[in-house]
Amino acid sequence: MIFSRSSGWILLLVISAIASGIPPGAVGAGEYEAFHGPDLYRAKVLYRAGDREAGAAILRPLLADPDWRVRTYALGAIAEIRGRELLPEIHRALMDPSFEVREAASRLLQQIGDASSRAPLRQALRDPIAIVRSNAAEALVRVAGEEDFAVLEVLLQSDPDPSVRALTAGALGQAEGAFAVPLLLLAVGDTDPVVRMHAAEALGAQGRAEVRPILNVLASEDPDSRVRLSAQQALARIPE
Repeated sequence: MIFSRSSGWILLLVISAIASGIPPGAVGAGEYEAFHGPDLYRAKVLYRAGDREAGAAILRPLLADPDWRVRTYALGAIAEIRGRELLPEIHRALMDPSFEVREAASRLLQQIGDASSRAPLRQALRDPIAIVRSNAAEALVRVAGEEDFAVLEVLLQSDPDPSVRALTAGALGQAEGAFAVPLLLLAVGDTDPVVRMHAAEALGAQGRAEVRPILNVLASEDPDSRVRLSAQQALARIPE
């Protein structure tokens, strides 16, 4: 099974709806208006008109609303406008009691890509929900420094969910800096073939000639045909 962020998010929404007694699909356009829809619209208009602080002033109380859906919608509005002024509030949302809010916040930090998020993201790697951890790992890879190497290494070696390890390995393909390749060389030894497949693809994306020997081994000896194919395709991307 190939893991994706979108499929995980849909599954989490269904689980949440069942747990809360809300029929799936019950939160529709009409309820969106009830959840401060006009406020969200005004905030987005103000941002786009250049008055970012006024827009942020509308969104801040919504991020503290007692209804998790309001908080989630507010994070969605911030995603549309890339509201960096609200980074402290987004960081606090990573600790929200609702996993829907934490998922939205971790996904939003992937889009924003700000180095000030590194410490909150490292903490989010310990979240009990797998999709929050994978979002946080992908966001951290985008802005990582040398001190983040160790926590990403631990995650790739010990996270109990293979989807988290796989998505993290995939994100490392676009990472800048010398830390990515050593982490990917760990991931190609994972017991899960999907993790190894993502790691092989990411090594190809990194495009470094020194990884050709390990890719050659994967391409010829890995017991999973998907991994072998991914390694062959990665080799084709790297000049000899």
